[in-house]
Amino acid sequence: MRIATWNMRNGGRPEAWRYVEEQLCPDVALLQEANPRHRLHPGWAQIDERRRWGSLVVARDGLRASPVTAVKGSAMKSPVSGEALSQTYPGAVYVAQIQPAGSEPLIFVSVYVVQENNVAQTVVHRVLSDLFPLLTDVRYKDRIVLGGDLNVSTQLGGMWARHSKSALDRITSAYGLINLTDGLRQREARLPGCPVSR
Repeated sequence: MRIATWNMRNGGRPEAWRYVEEQLCPDVALLQEANPRHRLHPGWAQIDERRRWGSLVVARDGLRASPVTAVKGSAMKSPVSGEALSQTYPGAVYVAQIQPAGSEPLIFVSVYVVQENNVAQTVVHRVLSDLFPLLTDVRYKDRIVLGGDLNVSTQLGGMWARHSKSALDRITSAYGLINLTDGLRQREARLPGCPVSR
């Protein structure tokens, strides 16, 4: 399965959608700053009046992406609604279930972390707390793909790198997800001037 995660930048212009569909050609795309405009995507919401875009999960023909409506984490007494997974900034998190042929359903989480006062590190932790019921739900163990634009980077230097690392480590240490960029870092050189998290 070919999976892409991409920030479409300010809503996703028609050429950005064409790029996803014709150049990236993923089976599943985790999109941020996306606005489907006239396309029907149940559960999609814009973040606010200033940010008229949100996160989204889309799938190629033959794969249906259904919004997750309720989860029950291992520590939760009762189910939590899908909307509760995006409490910090409604529209910034989109969770979808996709059923590949001959396989158990997979859960895809597209995340955009809004910077507050030019700081994203604190917001990452709040978003991860929102996702706690999903990330601890034993039904989905080993079947979650989380991607997005977290707006943090360990390449920033100083305390920002440390705070970014603590947020990224929480995803792997506390929730047990595997960081797929670890393998890439060993093979690919850092791009000059690129602040992407390492």
